[in-house]
Formats: sequence, structure tokens, C-alpha cells
Amino acid sequence: MNTIKLFKIIGFLKGLYFYIPIFTLFLVTKDISVSAAVFAQGIYSLTTFLGEVPTGIFADKFGQKTSIIVGYLLEAVGIALVLFVPTTWGLYAAFGLRGVSSSFLSGSEEALLFESVKAEQKTEKYQKVYASFLSNEQAGFIVAAAAAGLAYGQWSDKAFVPLILLTALAVGMAGILALFIKSHNGLVQNQAEGS
Repeated sequence: MNTIKLFKIIGFLKGLYFYIPIFTLFLVTKDISVSAAVFAQGIYSLTTFLGEVPTGIFADKFGQKTSIIVGYLLEAVGIALVLFVPTTWGLYAAFGLRGVSSSFLSGSEEALLFESVKAEQKTEKYQKVYASFLSNEQAGFIVAAAAAGLAYGQWSDKAFVPLILLTALAVGMAGILALFIKSHNGLVQNQAEGS
């Protein structure tokens, strides 16, 4: 399977955030305040911002493919972490880890997809392929949100743990599939062309 098709599948898996609709309810059952959840979002944004330069250096040194794999696997661990440490500090650690994972993915996905389009597709444009990747991510999110709503309607708070685990599994699977992406590092010689 070529890299572009793999990216389409990865995009769908990346969007399967089953836990998003029920996450605040899950936190409340663990006596974690809504204000702590909001503060955790701030930690996520801060760690994403602070991680941009170091993870960019990592991607330059070890490759975008490696950066993507690390990003997805850290994201999966960050999602599952709240199950193993269901406290306010566990939530902060989980969102900090997820912020770092976002930094690993930021730019690496786009750059590797751009290089893959240059190497594998002579007819399709990068913008169309990237739009397809993002569309698949949105489709995954729609499917996950609908499934989460049905699961919560059927099983109430018993659905929380399976939905969080399913999310971690989907993101982890995206990381595993990323192992099969062909790396085309160095294909784009003109830096302006790849930006």
C-alpha cells in the first residue's frame, strides 16, 4: 500500500476520538473539577508551544516518519493515562504528554505527506491529498462522536473506560500504521517549495 493511501487510513484513525463527548462526565465521576479540565487544556497548549522547536529538531535529526510514530504513540499513552492515574495531577500529566505529542505531529505529517505526493503521485496535487487526509480525520470524529453517544445512551457511565481505551487504541493503531509509511526525506530540495 502506498504512503498516500496509508495516510488516508491514518487520518480516519486519528479522528476516532470516542472519548471527547464523555470526557468531562468521566472526570466529574473521578472528582476532578471542570476548572481543572479547563486548566489542563492550557497545559496542553503550553506544552504544544514549548515542544515545537525541540520536536522540530528531533524530526530533522531522526526523520519525519519517526516523529510521527513517536507523536501518535505518545498521544495514545496520554489518552490512556487518565485511566491509570484518575486524579487532577494525572489529568495535567496526560494533557502535558498529549501537548508534546501534538508537537511531534505538527509539521511532520504535512511535510512527509508533501514529499510522498511528490514521490508517488504524478497527477494529484498535494492540496487535494492533504484535504482528503483532513476529511478522513473529520469523518472519523463524526463516527466516534455518534458511537460515543450511542454507547453512553446504552450503558451510561459504564461506557467511559471502553470509550477512552478505544480512543487510545485507534491513535495507537495510527502510530503502528505509520511504521509502514515510506520516508522520502530529502526529496524536496527547494525549501520554499516544501513550505
